Amino acid sequence: MRLSGILSIYIGRSFLMSFLVMFAVFLGVIYLFDTVELMRRASNESIGMGVIIQMGLLKLPNMAQQAFPFAVLFGG
Repeated sequence: MRLSGILSIYIGRSFLMSFLVMFAVFLGVIYLFDTVELMRRASNESIGMGVIIQMGLLKLPNMAQQAFPFAVLFGG
């Protein structure tokens, strides 16, 4: 059985939006916890907040690859 084109576009757009929202939420939470962990590790050294933020951003692409399947799962 073949779905109509309009219904397919609606389902695809709905899935894409929910996936993007879940992916953004996951990345935001991961970045927040990772930055807090980096701040905890650097608390006794003289490292500025800008460096800690940059380090968190540099770790984010690797974490995004690991969070991608979960975003697809929960976005569906």
